Amino acid sequence: MEPVAPQAGENVHFSITASSPLQPCCVTAFDLGDGAFVPPPRYDVPCPAANPSVFTEQIDHAYAHAGAYTVLVGPTANNFCAGPMTAWANAQLYVTIVVAA
Repeated sequence: MEPVAPQAGENVHFSITASSPLQPCCVTAFDLGDGAFVPPPRYDVPCPAANPSVFTEQIDHAYAHAGAYTVLVGPTANNFCAGPMTAWANAQLYVTIVVAA
């Protein structure tokens, strides 16, 4: 996350890199804690030739008001390209961000 001490109205850049030793094609959702939710951008990501796979997702978000916000980042891995989604790998990362006035 950059900057580490954001101010209200300032863009905050979030970046996550996820990897999966068993499933390709990671996607990530962001719950930004202020009512904003960014769903996975797509489920049609190019399929890698082999596992493990690594996926990086980046978003920018500006918080309108000062305060403490709990951000949830949720990467998911599944072989979306191989048919039925039967072997999911999910994670949840919670981060508290403090936005100054």
